[in-house]
Amino acid sequence: MSITSRIILAIYMLLMIFISLFIVSMPFKLVPYYIVLNIAYNLYHNWYYSLIGVIIFIVSLKLLLSGILSDRKTSKGIVKPAEFGDIKISKETFESLSLKVAKKISGIKDVKVSVYLGEGNITVHARLLVMPDVNIPNVVSEVQKDIKSYIENITEIGVKEVKVTVDNIAQVNTLRVE
Repeated sequence: MSITSRIILAIYMLLMIFISLFIVSMPFKLVPYYIVLNIAYNLYHNWYYSLIGVIIFIVSLKLLLSGILSDRKTSKGIVKPAEFGDIKISKETFESLSLKVAKKISGIKDVKVSVYLGEGNITVHARLLVMPDVNIPNVVSEVQKDIKSYIENITEIGVKEVKVTVDNIAQVNTLRVE
């Protein structure tokens, strides 16, 4: 959301707070009756008050659309401040880096990776299909250590944790010659 939209939103919210406090105070007779009648009388007899309603309606639509459309434009990622401007590293980048590292580890037949973004750090969840006759705790430990160190070295973004799930053991197909 742009700075102009944020300023308009702040003014709009202050106006809505004022209007809601006015409406809430009416049943408790905190606002004199003649003021409410005077406002109602002026609303019915002056057409330019309808312009205020039109402006509030347009601002409401603009803020609603900017809130909805701004979520679609931005991809999820982590922003890292740098010397000449911010660097945004997308979630997909972290997933690709994790896959690259995990596929190089011996004993793994297939791997699927999900990345969850946190405040300035990430959590990686790897799902493995391992080869038979490998030491699973050693492979899992190597995956965790390698993914964490590789991502932290390449991106300088902290890895909170690397969760690993071993989904299954890969089936080895042996060919029989008769």
